[in-house]
Amino acid sequence: MELLSCMFNRAYAIKSLPPHLQTHRIGLSHLCFADDLLVSTKGTPEVVEKAKSILDAFYVVSRLRCNPAKSEVFCGGVDTRIQAQISSKTGFAIGQLPVRYLGIPLIAGKLNTADCQALVEKITARIRGWKVKTLTYAGKMQLITVVISSITQYWMGIIQLPVKVIKLVEKACSDFLWSAEEEGKRAKVHWQMIARPKKEGGLGFKDIRSWNMACLVRHLWAISSNSSSLWASWVRHYQLTYTSFWDIPTSIPCSWAWRKVLKLRTKVAQHLIVRPAGVYWGDCVMHKFSVKKVWEALRNKHEVVQWFSLLWKSFGTPRDKLLVWLVILNRIATLDKVQRWNNAVVNLCPLCSSMAESRDHLFFECAYSKRVLQAMFAGRSVVGANWEGSLATAISLFRLKNTASDRGRLLWVMVVAELWRERCRRVMSGEALSENQLLKKLQGSLQLLRNGFSQVELAVSEDYVNSIV
Repeated sequence: MELLSCMFNRAYAIKSLPPHLQTHRIGLSHLCFADDLLVSTKGTPEVVEKAKSILDAFYVVSRLRCNPAKSEVFCGGVDTRIQAQISSKTGFAIGQLPVRYLGIPLIAGKLNTADCQALVEKITARIRGWKVKTLTYAGKMQLITVVISSITQYWMGIIQLPVKVIKLVEKACSDFLWSAEEEGKRAKVHWQMIARPKKEGGLGFKDIRSWNMACLVRHLWAISSNSSSLWASWVRHYQLTYTSFWDIPTSIPCSWAWRKVLKLRTKVAQHLIVRPAGVYWGDCVMHKFSVKKVWEALRNKHEVVQWFSLLWKSFGTPRDKLLVWLVILNRIATLDKVQRWNNAVVNLCPLCSSMAESRDHLFFECAYSKRVLQAMFAGRSVVGANWEGSLATAISLFRLKNTASDRGRLLWVMVVAELWRERCRRVMSGEALSENQLLKKLQGSLQLLRNGFSQVELAVSEDYVNSIV
């Protein structure tokens, strides 16, 4: 393909191949990626025939020929009679926009949902290809982060996704996370909460809309930093000939994509600063564009939660941490909530069988759960007057960066998660573990973790465990 590029460049240099109307200033005759070739020329039968002759000459020396069934000619402002002549001389069909090139739709007008249907279908196909029923929530979170984010990342770095497409992608991610079936079920936590950093109470997924905006700021940085990219060079030669990028009004006649780029200026004007020394983002020179740094400045920020370290800096398993996250947000299906949906349900705590069940009662007003928690911490006072008090006590006790706090955070997360699983076991199957059995189960889990983390020590009071009937 390098030989073909040299042949087109030579024909362009000696002016035997007249260029396209808006490509001659940057010397652009063609684009080539792997086995994909895009040639731009003047729209006359004679010029197109010369371009076809170059392809024929390349076939003679390489035995590589364009497949007429996979090749098309796209014309703009060309009479239909001339288009028919071009098609006859080349043997290529006349194509119509939009068309996908390297996976992205090429379109002259506004991008709509139908143009992005390939993105939604690709994500849906990946989800249906996974064994949803066999994955834990932690496994689904990892797959959403690695696979689905990488699919949307490519699109978001090039075009601004329509709002409806973003909602469809978010719905696909949410259904995959919370559902065991393809058709989906009601989400336990809405996506706007999930798509927050963990320090702000979310699960650490990127908000697609703000991340898309941050990716597109790369175009503004390329223009402002005099980047050598082909797109930035074209913009400087054809869009910024007589004016500055920052002075172009958005009301001028232009393409939908270019207008979206112009509208980004108001969102980054206070951050992106062009100086003689270089392009600054805030007070720092941005030698290399950083999407993460831009996203942090543009996204909507929320209050940092106090329980971040207690939960996410523990050595607990991803499964336990996700379950405790739901407990903290009070998004677990306790019987007081179930009773609102079905009045026939009797609201009685499955653990102590003496009080009505709620999140606050289970953790740790319930006598059963309170004794288990105290036993795991060898009688240390870790239970508050109510749920908020117990959570605040745990945050205060295990706030430091040392072995004791690491152990305490791990124990606290394990106890909360295992108590909820014990509660569900009693409700769903009628099976029940005594306090002694549950504590020994927790002790066994700790022993397994201690084999992997040498700094984790058992804190269960053996005398207390053995004394329980």
